[in-house]
Amino acid sequence: MNTSNNIIVSKSMEGLLKITFNRPERLNALDENMFASIKSILQESSEDPTVKVIAFTGIGSYFSSGYDMKNFFKAPESSSEVSPEDDMATLMQRGKNSIKEFVAAFIDCPKILVAIVNGPAIGIGVTILAHFDLVFASKSATFSCPFTQLGLTMEGCSSLLFPLLMGFSKAAQMLIFGKKIDAIEAYSSNLVTKVVDEDALESCWEEIDEICKPNHYLKTEMRNALHEANDEECEVLFNQWTSEEFIERQMKFLLGKKSKL
Repeated sequence: MNTSNNIIVSKSMEGLLKITFNRPERLNALDENMFASIKSILQESSEDPTVKVIAFTGIGSYFSSGYDMKNFFKAPESSSEVSPEDDMATLMQRGKNSIKEFVAAFIDCPKILVAIVNGPAIGIGVTILAHFDLVFASKSATFSCPFTQLGLTMEGCSSLLFPLLMGFSKAAQMLIFGKKIDAIEAYSSNLVTKVVDEDALESCWEEIDEICKPNHYLKTEMRNALHEANDEECEVLFNQWTSEEFIERQMKFLLGKKSKL
């Protein structure tokens, strides 16, 4: 199983596989190596009859702050450095494939997927939740997709799943206009299953332990449509990465962050 130091994996006797984002210093931002590790874990667990439920959560104050744009286009840990032929276009192509395969692993996973959102979720840390069967959220959790602000486009099949979950208007507010919503609104928008107090998050694990049968039937009917949406979103994302608009908005975003420090 391909794992990363930034991911903690544990398995209970009852068949619960727990995946914990362990990168609190970067607000649990996901880099390419974490994408590869999670993809590998999901694929191998899909073939493991002893795994019944796969649950995700984060260490620290954040669930996940989404892409780690600082490290995403660097060479993977398996390479000591970026070779001369690894120009920006090559790195972006690899990044696109990494995201596409990461999302595809969620689409194809036949196990019950559960998230315990312990704090803010951003970008792909939000969009991937639409693939989960159960999403528990702390009252302190917030959900935001600042794609337009960053010169990016929606991913994680959110272009298909968000309108189905919450309606076109609410989906547009999040995906196009970058509206941040709290846990209560996420619950009313069908993105979250249950909202709990922070000190009651541990009790969610007891509920998860009671789940005993994988449920892949709901996903089967939509699987082809989800793969098509994933392919299209990743292609648009790749084109966006190579645009002047993306570079300009990234600069504005980074300069804005520095001015607040």
